[in-house]
Amino acid sequence: MSIGLLHGGHLALQRLVDYHEAQAELDKTEKKLEKLLADHHLHFRQLESTVAKLEMSRKEAAAVKALKSAMEKAQREGKAHEEYEIGMLLVEMLIYKGDWNEALSYKCLKDEKISDARRPLYKVRSIFL
Repeated sequence: MSIGLLHGGHLALQRLVDYHEAQAELDKTEKKLEKLLADHHLHFRQLESTVAKLEMSRKEAAAVKALKSAMEKAQREGKAHEEYEIGMLLVEMLIYKGDWNEALSYKCLKDEKISDARRPLYKVRSIFL
C-alpha cells in the first residue's frame, strides 16, 4: 500500500479498497446511493464512490435508474450544477454498460460553457469502446 501511495497510486488503491467493500456491502450500496441522491446537498465524491462500487458489482443498471431519476429531479428544480454532475455520473455508467449512443445523447457532454476534462474523455472513450 505504501508503494502505491508513494508512486501516485492512491486512486488505484482506493478503487481496490472500494471493490472489496462493494462485494461485502452489496445490499447496502444501492440504499446508500438512494440516500445520497435524496440529500438536500449532494456530496459528489461520495456519489462517485458509491456509483463506482455498484459498477464493480455489476449493478450498473441500478445506478443508471437512480441517476436518471435524480437528474430529472434536479432539472425540474432548476439545479443546473447538480443536473450536470449527476448527468456526468450517468454518462459514465452508461459507458460501462456499453450504451454508448445513449451516453452520447446527454446534454452534459454538449455543454461547452463548463470546462470539464471528463467531457472529451467520455466522448473519445465511447467512440473507441
